[in-house]
Amino acid sequence: MFIMTELQKHSSLAVQPELVLGQGRPVQKRIDDFGVPISSGLSTRLQHDHYPILAQQIAADTMRVCIGSPVARSFALLSQPEPLKRIEEANLIEWSWLPDAHWQVAVHRHRQGLRTSRGLYQDSEQWVHLYLAFPDAWPVYGLGEKTGELNKQGKRWRFWNSDVFDPHTEATDALYQSIPFMLMKTDQGWMGLLLDNPGETVIDFTFTDEVCLSAASGALDLYVFSGETAAEVIEAYTRLTGRPFLPPKWALGYHQSRHSYESDAEVRNIVNGFKTHDLPLDALYLDILYMDGYRVFTFDPERFGKAPELIDDLAEQGVRVVPIVDPGVKVDPQYRVYQQGVQSGAFVLNADQTLWKGQVWPGESVWPDFFQADVCHWWQDLHRYFTDMGVQGIWNDMNEPAVFNDRMTMDDDAKHSIDGEWVDHACVHNAYGLLMSQATANAIVEQTGQRPFVLTRAGYAGIQRSAAVWTGDNRSSWEHLSLSVPMLLNLGLSGVAFAGADIGGFMDDTRPELFTRWMQLGCFYPFMRNHCSIGMRAQEPWTFDEPTLARVRHAMHRRYKLLPYLYQLMRDANETGEPVMRPQFWYDSDAAAGNISDQFFIGSQMLVAPILREATLARAVRLPDQGNWFSVQENRLVEGNYHLAETGLDDIPLYLRAGSILPLAPYRASTARPLKELRLLVVDGAQEGRLLYRDDDGLTSTVEGNRYARLTFGYRRASDRIECHLTVDATHYQPQWQQVTLGVPESWRGIPVQVNGQEHKGRFTVDGLRCRVVYIAPGDWL
Repeated sequence: MFIMTELQKHSSLAVQPELVLGQGRPVQKRIDDFGVPISSGLSTRLQHDHYPILAQQIAADTMRVCIGSPVARSFALLSQPEPLKRIEEANLIEWSWLPDAHWQVAVHRHRQGLRTSRGLYQDSEQWVHLYLAFPDAWPVYGLGEKTGELNKQGKRWRFWNSDVFDPHTEATDALYQSIPFMLMKTDQGWMGLLLDNPGETVIDFTFTDEVCLSAASGALDLYVFSGETAAEVIEAYTRLTGRPFLPPKWALGYHQSRHSYESDAEVRNIVNGFKTHDLPLDALYLDILYMDGYRVFTFDPERFGKAPELIDDLAEQGVRVVPIVDPGVKVDPQYRVYQQGVQSGAFVLNADQTLWKGQVWPGESVWPDFFQADVCHWWQDLHRYFTDMGVQGIWNDMNEPAVFNDRMTMDDDAKHSIDGEWVDHACVHNAYGLLMSQATANAIVEQTGQRPFVLTRAGYAGIQRSAAVWTGDNRSSWEHLSLSVPMLLNLGLSGVAFAGADIGGFMDDTRPELFTRWMQLGCFYPFMRNHCSIGMRAQEPWTFDEPTLARVRHAMHRRYKLLPYLYQLMRDANETGEPVMRPQFWYDSDAAAGNISDQFFIGSQMLVAPILREATLARAVRLPDQGNWFSVQENRLVEGNYHLAETGLDDIPLYLRAGSILPLAPYRASTARPLKELRLLVVDGAQEGRLLYRDDDGLTSTVEGNRYARLTFGYRRASDRIECHLTVDATHYQPQWQQVTLGVPESWRGIPVQVNGQEHKGRFTVDGLRCRVVYIAPGDWL
C-alpha cells in the first residue's frame, strides 16, 4: 500500500542531481533552489526564478498544482465553471509540502495519492519533467484517443495532434485528439489528473512504480481530482472542463458519408437507395469534392449548382446535409474568404508578420488564427452561407491543423495572437481544433437557434462541450474493428461521451462479414456513421449481397428502436459527464474486469458483447458481479460470471439488466418522423423496478427554453398481483408520443396487473394518454 505518511525528503530517487535515460535522449538535470512556502487562504506558493509552484484548492475534491508559468489562459477549462456542489468528506483532497533544495509536494486522499519522487528536471532541449511515485498496480484509463488496450499503464503516451494516415496499430501513439487526462484506480478509491498544457506533452508509465509528466514548453499545470467512484472523478473533471453537449435528436440517428459524393444527382440517388431498401437515414455528409476548387464556404457551380434546393428537398425527407469545413483557406486574391481574412488580419503569421502559408487540399493556403476572439466571430459569420440554406450540422476536418509538409502541421514558430501577446504555434498546437469547433458550434446556435451538431477530428481537453468526435482514418480490418472498443471507452472516460468510429473502415475494401459485424457493433456507438474513402469499394448497405443487407438492416433498425434510451443517456452525460459507453469495471468489482476491452455497457441497463474476430459464431462473455442479466438472444435469465454465447451472423450477444425498464421506440426511417408511440420494456428477473424518462423537442438550444415532459414508471411484484405506477407530466412540453405501450415479461401472464391502483387488461388511459399492456420477449422490440 502506498501510504502518504511515508513521504521522505531524501529517498534514493530524490537525491539524483541528473538522470541519464538512454542513448539519444537528453540528460536531465534537477531544478533546485526553491523558496520557503508562502500560504494565503487556499493557495500556497513556492518561489523560483523560472519555475514557481502554485498549489491551489479548487474544490474539496479538486486540487491544482501549477509548476512554471502557462504561456496563455487555459483553453480546456470553462471560463465560468459550474457552481461547486457540497463534497462528501470522504472525497476531501489535500496537499502537503516538504520543501528544501529538492522540494516535494503530495496530493492525497485517505492518506494515499500522488507525490513527487525525484523532483523537477529540465533537459538540454528545454523540456521539463516531473516524476511522481505511481504504483505499477494502479490501472490507468482515459488519455483520450489512444490505441491499444483499455488499461494504459506501462507505456509512454505523447500528446501532439497529428494527421496519421498510416494504419493505426497498438504501436501508434499521437493521433488527432490530445486529451491529457488520466483516470486511475488507487487502493482507496479513484483519482484523476489533467495535465493542462496545449503544447507537446508526454505522460510516461515505463518507469517502475513511477510516472513522468513532461512538457516541451509552458507549465506543468496539473489538476488532481478525487472520488469514491470513477463516475465521481469524471463529474469533477467535466465540472471544470465542461459537460458533454446535448445533441439534437437527429444527431443520434444513422449518418452516411463518403469521400466523396460528387454531385447533387448522386446525393439524391443515395438518399433514394435508403428508401428503396427500408433503411433509416438522418444525415448525409458532403466531403471536400462538393466545393469549388476546395474553397471553404463554396459549392461547385456545376456539380452542386442547386445546393439550396437539394438541402431543402432532403430536409423534407428527414435527411440533414452535413458539409465538411476545413480550416485551410485557399490563397486566391479573387476569393472572398481570403480577401476578408487578409483585410482583417485573421490569419496565422510568420515571425516577420507575413502570412504563414502551407500546402493542403486547395493548394497554397492560409489558416485562421482561432486564438483571436475577433477571428472566431468572423469565422462564425461565414457559416451563414450554410445556415441560410438550412444546414444545421458541420463537419470539421484537417483541424489538427494538418498541412502537407514534412512536419504534417504548421511550423513551431508560426505566430498566434493571444490576449495581445505573440505565442509560438508549438506552445498551443493541441488547442487549435478545439477553438475551431467552438466557433463552429457557436455559429449554429446563434444563426439557427437550435442545438449545434459539430463533428471534429481534432480536439483537446474540453472538446466534449462543443463537438462530437470520430476516430479518424481507420482501416477496413478486424484489428481496427476491435481497437475501436477500448478507444471509444477511453474517450468516454476522458469526458467525450459522444464519439464513434467510421463503420466499415475508411480505407481499404471492407468485406461482407466484417461490414456486418461492424454495423452490429456500430449501432451501439454513441455516434453512428458509415464512411469510406474515394477509390474504395462502396459501403452503402445495399452494395452487399442480400443476406448481408438483411443483417445490416436489422442492426440499423435496432439503433432507431434504442433512440429514446440513447437520448436519455446523452441527457445524463450532459448533466453529470458520465459516459454513454461504459467499461466493464463500471459495474463489475472483480479485478479481472479492469482490462476487459472487448465488451461494454450502454448506460447501466445494457451489456454488449460484439463479435470482433472473423468466422466467429460464439464467444465467452463476462457477466458483472452486480445484479442478474437477461440474454436477448436466448430469451432467458443467465447465471454465473461467465456465459458462452452462441450466435450466428445474424446478431451479437446482448444482455439486459434483470428488472430494468428501457424506454424504446418503434422503428422509424428518420427522427424527423413523429414518435407517436413510446415503449417501456420491462425486463424479467426482479421484484421491482423504476424509470424516470424525460423527453423534449430534441432541438431547442437554450437551457431555459429546453422544457421537457416527465414520465415516471415503476412496478412491484406483490404476492398476488403486480402493482404499477405511471405518471406523465406534460406541463412544460407536450411530447409527440400519443400512446405508451408497456412491454411486460411472459412470466407476468395470468397475474393481475394494476396500474395506479386499477387492474387493467389491454388498453387504458393515464392522464389523458392512451396506454396498453402487451406480453413481449425483449428481442421482439430490439
